Amino acid sequence: MSTRHPFRRHPFQLAAVILMSSILAACEDDAPSGYFPLQSGLSWHYQVETKSPAGTRKNDLTITNYGQLSDGSEYYMRGTSSGNYYYFSK
Repeated sequence: MSTRHPFRRHPFQLAAVILMSSILAACEDDAPSGYFPLQSGLSWHYQVETKSPAGTRKNDLTITNYGQLSDGSEYYMRGTSSGNYYYFSK
């Protein structure tokens, strides 16, 4: 019974595994951290439907993180496409 190295038969499999591992590792650095990420540049897009006796209204809503305030404080700003701004402390 001969034992062969699993990648000896298919050298491209090893290359594919290495390539995918490095791509996933690179993506991980930019991934949002935590349940409530505050990193600058993150945004969320929603389609909002509001039903009332007057009828149904559909709007698009975007929420964008603007990051840490430039005054050096521990506050972060998040704004919406409807003109509301929120400040969060970490």
